[in-house]
Amino acid sequence: LVSDATVLHEWVEALLQSGEPLQALQACDRILAGNADDEPALRHKADALVLLERADEALIPLERQAIILKARLDKARQGAAAKKQQGSSRSVMEVEDGGGAERAAKLALADCYNNRGLVLRCAGQPDAAEAALRA
Repeated sequence: LVSDATVLHEWVEALLQSGEPLQALQACDRILAGNADDEPALRHKADALVLLERADEALIPLERQAIILKARLDKARQGAAAKKQQGSSRSVMEVEDGGGAERAAKLALADCYNNRGLVLRCAGQPDAAEAALRA
C-alpha cells in the first residue's frame, strides 16, 4: 500500500515540476506542521524556496535535513557494527555496508551537502558554497 506521506511527497514533486513552487512550499509547510522531521518535505521546501528566489531561506530546511540524515547515518553504522559483532552469516561486504542502509544514508547526506553548496551559490555566497562542497 502507498502511504499518505508518499502521496503527499509525489504531489509536491509534481507541483515543483509543473512550475508551482508557491503551492509546493505551502504543501511542504502543511506536511512539516504534522512532522517537522519529514526529510523529503524539508528537501522539497528548500527546492521551492530556491525556485521562488528565496535561497537564503532555503538553508534552514537543508540544515535540518542534514541533521536528520546524519542521525540516520549514525544509526545505520551502529546497526552494521552490531551485526558485525554478532558474527552475522551475511557476507562481509553486506555487514560493513549495513545491508545498504549505510550507503544509502551516505549518498543522501552527500546529496544534501551538494544542494546546500548550490543554494549558497544562488544566495550569492560563493566562498561558503565552495567550502560546503569541499567538506
